Amino acid sequence: MGINEVAKKFLLLSGVDESELSKYLPLIRESIAYVKSILKEEVDVKENSALLTSACGTYAYYKWSLFYSQSDVSYFKAGDLTVSKSSESKVTERAYSLWKESLKEIARFTKSSDFYFKGVSV
Repeated sequence: MGINEVAKKFLLLSGVDESELSKYLPLIRESIAYVKSILKEEVDVKENSALLTSACGTYAYYKWSLFYSQSDVSYFKAGDLTVSKSSESKVTERAYSLWKESLKEIARFTKSSDFYFKGVSV
């Protein structure tokens, strides 16, 4: 679950050029810290490195996609009001799905919570 391995996963998912990686290192570090914070204390990180690295990389990708989806409106027409979502929102949806799948894969390693709240869109 080293930063280099997580960075490789992030680059693979995001398509970010390796020359731009340095500006995303804080995001990657935060993602590693978050995943570590939800792990049970007895989890052997080295033994489960592949799954945990994947989870860190997908979480970094999800956070990155949230940042870049802030400009979701790519088309706006004032007459007869037309608004179109960009493909960036689809990237965020895909990133969220990947993160949730990774989270399922490491569920046995994470601290359990007695309360789970999930938003509902109407």
